[in-house]
Amino acid sequence: MNQVIETSYTFKQSNNSLCERDAKFQRVVARQLYISLVIKPGCDLAPHIGFGDESSNLEAVYSWVNIVFTLGGIPRILSQVPIVEDMLRRTLEAIEQDLGLNWRSSDFRAH
Repeated sequence: MNQVIETSYTFKQSNNSLCERDAKFQRVVARQLYISLVIKPGCDLAPHIGFGDESSNLEAVYSWVNIVFTLGGIPRILSQVPIVEDMLRRTLEAIEQDLGLNWRSSDFRAH
């Protein structure tokens, strides 16, 4: 099995045991980041910030949030959200600069 796929699969399997409270917190944070950063609809970000199999940018943001909190050892508390938002903003800006991928929605009503 490809190392990246194997790592992704292992990570996803280990996170199936994520307690419901933590999973809900991460979903709320992902939605908040998606809206506050005005990320455009679509699925362009999935291969860059997610596992690649997400069907929307929102799902990709959720995967990214899950990875950051879990592997980064960041406590799942509200005071950490601005830090995580800054991390995602810098990540998306690097993707935009390096790959020319426009991730920003021009329509604030898209969300």
